[in-house]
Amino acid sequence: LVDPSASLEDRYITFEKRKIACKVLLALPKECRILWRTIFFGRSTYKQAAKLLGMPEGTIKRKMWQCRKLAREKLKKIEKRESLL
Repeated sequence: LVDPSASLEDRYITFEKRKIACKVLLALPKECRILWRTIFFGRSTYKQAAKLLGMPEGTIKRKMWQCRKLAREKLKKIEKRESLL
């Protein structure tokens, strides 16, 4: 939700950041999106996510590290592409 007391400029910046975040998430492989949804949006711990997804906790941690790295790379590409527009 957007803070109604925020200035129009702040609301626009928040909107743009969310739009970019959505683009990054959609650009990730399905497995990363599932992990992201489970851990960040579902607010699960690594241990809970491991149990839910039927994987060892160490595997979840490694895969999340890889997904974060990939997300940073995708973010750089998207920001670069959008700055050219």
